[in-house]
Amino acid sequence: VYRIHAYFSSAGGVEVGAPVRVAGLQVGQIEDIVMLEGQEREEGMNIIMISRLKKGVRIPRNSKAYVNTLGLLGEKYLEIYPGLGEDYLQDSDILKGVNPVPMERMAEAGYKAVGEFQELVRSLNDVVGDPEVKMQIKGIIANGEELTENLNDAVVNFNEILLKVNRGEGSIGKLFLDDELHKEVVDFVKDLKAHPWKLLRKDVSDKSPDNKKDKYPSSNFNTR
Repeated sequence: VYRIHAYFSSAGGVEVGAPVRVAGLQVGQIEDIVMLEGQEREEGMNIIMISRLKKGVRIPRNSKAYVNTLGLLGEKYLEIYPGLGEDYLQDSDILKGVNPVPMERMAEAGYKAVGEFQELVRSLNDVVGDPEVKMQIKGIIANGEELTENLNDAVVNFNEILLKVNRGEGSIGKLFLDDELHKEVVDFVKDLKAHPWKLLRKDVSDKSPDNKKDKYPSSNFNTR
């Protein structure tokens, strides 16, 4: 059996004889709780819990001590969360505890949170209750419904186009499914790449003499 000393600012409801647990396993009990006075107080630590632990229980020096509760309103006890490493506490060593939050402070924080939530609800009611805001909200909903309807129509039309293409209907469908037509288009593109000058050729008929006009108009002479 050996003892460790845990410092706290408040006992948090822990009494002498309360269990001491390490990682949830009971390994001892509180032997004494001492109120510190004068220079013994260190950094706001007002009390010291002296715990008696079973032999063979080893607690790393960087462990943390908390005041915990069995259940919501159950017995208060000292909970030690073991740290890491192989430097263990020895008899009468000091373990600095993590101070418990008083119930009064928790209740105060809860009341404050409830009050802020109620204020938020009132503000939302004021905003939503404004007739102009109501009209804007209705307009947003209507625009959203119209947009959704247009998207649905676009999806339906696109699906119809895909079905026609798959069935080989229309020019695009034939281009994809008619092997001969597809080959002709591919050959045509290849030919243009090989002979791009063909795009610049003029019809031969444009070069025939019959289509040429006289460069100079004829002159009329009166002869006698």
